Amino acid sequence: MALFDSGSCTRTMKQLLARERAAVLRGDFRALEKIANEKERLVARLGQSRPDPEDIADLRRMSDRNGALLEAARQGLSDARRKLEALNTPLELHTYDSAGRRTTLFAHPKALTRRE
Repeated sequence: MALFDSGSCTRTMKQLLARERAAVLRGDFRALEKIANEKERLVARLGQSRPDPEDIADLRRMSDRNGALLEAARQGLSDARRKLEALNTPLELHTYDSAGRRTTLFAHPKALTRRE
């Protein structure tokens, strides 16, 4: 007999994975931190039970889906960070003077105005 009821563990894990999915879609990173801690505890409990193979397949599918969402969120945050850094990086303009010497001019992006 299993130490923990596997049905209860798998139901709880499915609920937790559903909460995780919702938190990722909302961008609620504080909730994701709490959910990660809960998942660690539940995984340990699942390891001590004997879950049904069908339940394991469901958990894997849900976990894979959440993993893809988390990776997409990570990539989006990384892209946004790079764009923000680019907006704050001084622009360089390379030009040459009358003697043919190369000169670099800098302009901060916020100092430039767009004309329409």
